[in-house]
Amino acid sequence: MITVALSSEVKESLEGTKIVFFATASKSGIPNVAVTWWGDKGGFQVKGTVTIHTDDKVFSDDVD
Repeated sequence: MITVALSSEVKESLEGTKIVFFATASKSGIPNVAVTWWGDKGGFQVKGTVTIHTDDKVFSDDVD
């Protein structure tokens, strides 16, 4: 698992945001995994590779 540290500027922007968009692919099917938001403190797009956990230890540790 790779963990990325976000700058304080990005964290502050995200804390004040009510809507966040998650994208997975372009129209032609090319992956473009990104989380995008904007709000009173600016906006950002964070791109990367993700793994979706639905029924394993990572999922249960984060959900419970």
